[in-house]
Amino acid sequence: MAGEEEPLFRAKGSGVASAISPDERFALFTGPLPGPADIQAVELARVGEAREAIPLVTSDFNETNARFSPDGKWFAYASNESGTYEIYVRPFNPGAAPGTPLSVGGRGMVSKGGATPGGAIWRADAKELFYLAPDGTLMSVAVETEPTFRIGGPPKPLFKAPRGVLFFDVSRDGERFLMPVPEGAGTTAPPYKVVLNWTSTLK
Repeated sequence: MAGEEEPLFRAKGSGVASAISPDERFALFTGPLPGPADIQAVELARVGEAREAIPLVTSDFNETNARFSPDGKWFAYASNESGTYEIYVRPFNPGAAPGTPLSVGGRGMVSKGGATPGGAIWRADAKELFYLAPDGTLMSVAVETEPTFRIGGPPKPLFKAPRGVLFFDVSRDGERFLMPVPEGAGTTAPPYKVVLNWTSTLK
């Protein structure tokens, strides 16, 4: 039997958690909602009331759904600061001294032509970022994170996601995608047969 649920942090106002760092030391969340929302972090290693929200990205715009890179040194997120949502990447500095920013240095815009506020997903080796374009096309961007963050080329379309998809996940090799498709979003169930009195076929 698994352990009992334990509250980790109570945000001031509503918020949505989006990621936990690979070393399980920090959690990222978006809040307050409905906005303008910022990206904040919580140091889970602290106890009780010491778990205070640490601002990472704050502005008069919406910043949402931040996710750590596999090595925990970067985080990708969506922001509408340009007038439409785009995907950005910033460095994350977990070794910062108390009271100093966890996010230092510049940021890079990964997407072009817009993205959805659902943010981006990293491939397990941090060589690729995936995000949804406004028209539902799943996009791929080649990136590098060592020795610094670098974009390897323009975004490439992979395929058109089913209508209504807002979030998704990707396999470690970046070859398969898991998407919760809303009911009635242009999908049809395969036909099936109902067999009655099937035990008679066993005789």
